[in-house]
Amino acid sequence: MPGELVEFRIVAEAGDPGLDLAAERRRLETWLAEHPEARQDPAAIVAFHATPAVAGGPGTVALRWAPHVVGVAAESPGRWDRSYAMQGLYGAVAAFAADDWNDGGVPAGRSRLLEYVPLSQTRGAFDGSQLDPESLRVTTDDMGRPALEYQMRVEHRQQFAEWSEANVGRCAAIVVRGRVVSAPRFMSRIRGRALISGNLTSTELEELARSVRENTERR
Repeated sequence: MPGELVEFRIVAEAGDPGLDLAAERRRLETWLAEHPEARQDPAAIVAFHATPAVAGGPGTVALRWAPHVVGVAAESPGRWDRSYAMQGLYGAVAAFAADDWNDGGVPAGRSRLLEYVPLSQTRGAFDGSQLDPESLRVTTDDMGRPALEYQMRVEHRQQFAEWSEANVGRCAAIVVRGRVVSAPRFMSRIRGRALISGNLTSTELEELARSVRENTERR
């Protein structure tokens, strides 16, 4: 389903009502230490969310953690790409050790690192089923990276514009197939077209657009 392919959610912040983000970070860090498989497999985070709070799982339903894959930088093959956790962004929790980060240099035998981003479950969301399939077009962003241009369906555009305006100054994570690919900050109300970009190739974006179109047609 297209809703399972793409999702837009606000990144949780420490000041969100009823949320102790520092405590939730500690819960995840403890769980990661006890479950090393989650340091390699992005899908393993599902087990954390299924764990009761009394057994070390999440202490709230106000957020969920989504994986972000740190790959090798395309422009510098011997260096890691941007890590949210290492830059202190988005409250991300690193699922890798300092030796794996290696001061930004890719160690022999490694091709990716994992970190987890806290996504709010209380500030609304949009998904791929609300995208206009005819608006999808692979292009480039202002940094020259491959990007997917999109627009919401007519019946959702006003709601999306109001959502973006209500969250100006907040970061909106773009989640593709369960993984955060970017988390741009809303600087103003989004009235029309926008871009999905991040650590995705043109081929991956073409496949994403095709999948959204095909699944939309089956609805």
